[in-house]
Amino acid sequence: MHNLSSQFSVHKLFVEQGRTLNIFSEQRRMLALWCANIERTIIAQQLTSAHVFAGFQQLEFFLPVMGRYKEMTNFVENIWIFGTDSQRQNLPLIDGIRYVRLDDHDALTQEWFLIVNHPTYSRSLSALETTLPGTPHKDRTYKGVLSTDPKIIVPVHNKLVSEFTPVY
Repeated sequence: MHNLSSQFSVHKLFVEQGRTLNIFSEQRRMLALWCANIERTIIAQQLTSAHVFAGFQQLEFFLPVMGRYKEMTNFVENIWIFGTDSQRQNLPLIDGIRYVRLDDHDALTQEWFLIVNHPTYSRSLSALETTLPGTPHKDRTYKGVLSTDPKIIVPVHNKLVSEFTPVY
C-alpha cells in the first residue's frame, strides 16, 4: 500500500508546470529504449546518492530489466518501483529497491515514468498511456514528456522524494 491519492499523477506534475516541454507520442518499444539508455547512464556514471523513481504500470514488467536496477543499487541512494501486482509476484527483495504496489484504480497505473535527479545528470521520461484497455502489450502507445532540464525535473523529483523518503 501507499499513501498517495489515487489521483496522483507524475505526468500531470510535469504538464502543470507550464514550461516548454519535449512532448512525444510513441509506442512502448521506443520508451523502453529511452529508459534503458537512462538506466545505463546512471550505471556508467555511478550516480551516488541519487534517488530513482520508475513506473512500470505492472510490476511484472520490471522483472526483465531488474538486472540493471540491481546494479544501480551499488551506488544510488534508493530506487522506487511502481506498478500493480495483479499476478501477486514474488518480487525479489533487493537492498535499495522499494516496491510501491498500486491499486488498479490509481492514476499511476496508466503511466510509464523514469526520473533521476543528480547534480551531474538529470533525466525524466513521463508518459501517459493512450491505448484502450486490452490493447496487446506490443501495440500500446503513450504521449509524454522527455526532459533533461533540471528546472522541470527538480520539482517533480522533490515531490516524489518528500512522499517516499522516511523522516527520522
